[in-house]
Amino acid sequence: MSKKIKILYIIDFIIFVTSGIGLIIVNNSKNYGLAALTSVGHFVVLGMIFLASILLFVIISIICIIKKLKKST
Repeated sequence: MSKKIKILYIIDFIIFVTSGIGLIIVNNSKNYGLAALTSVGHFVVLGMIFLASILLFVIISIICIIKKLKKST
């Protein structure tokens, strides 16, 4: 695996963990009124970042697998 892909894995993992922890914190807070709407907005944004990081992780893994298959043949 090349150095650039390893760095991308590490950055993606950090974003993955950070957004996951943020989702847990925002989900466990109790707010009422307009603060509840703000919490929902934060949850949606963190959820989208979380899903994007999972998707990026899968795409990088598929690219690495394809590169290994091309190298071995």
